[in-house]
Amino acid sequence: MKIIIREAKIIDQESPFHNKIVDLLIIEGAIKKIGTSLPNSENAKEIKLDNLHISQGWFDSSVSFGEPGFEDRETIANGLNVAARSGFTAIALQPNSYPIIDNQSQINFVKHKSNGFATQLFPIGALTKNSEGKDMTELFDMKMLERSPLEIIIRV
Repeated sequence: MKIIIREAKIIDQESPFHNKIVDLLIIEGAIKKIGTSLPNSENAKEIKLDNLHISQGWFDSSVSFGEPGFEDRETIANGLNVAARSGFTAIALQPNSYPIIDNQSQINFVKHKSNGFATQLFPIGALTKNSEGKDMTELFDMKMLERSPLEIIIRV
């Protein structure tokens, strides 16, 4: 897919385009050109919106979805689609679902449901079983499910 975003203000202090209004040519999901009045030689779809700003992706460190258990409120799929459309490239999912996300199988469930979405999901495992503050969860098992030590955030 080829897209030209017209007259967008770049918000990125490390970019030479910071606070400048420019056009962006995006081909197959990657920014190929940035400049003013870019020609549409690629026959790209053009997008122009009033007061459009572009920045790096955002991270939301405390998200609650209904799923698992309360899918009538919000599913993981819907939540991740909304997050992506809102500029979030990653979110940390709170364990306040039913059942509580407090074991390896629940971590695996939410990670599996999040595959294939633009926004990455980092599940937060509850520190105690059922978040009751009595018995510790199997923290090591929840962590070992993931490849990176940052994949699971333990909620204290």
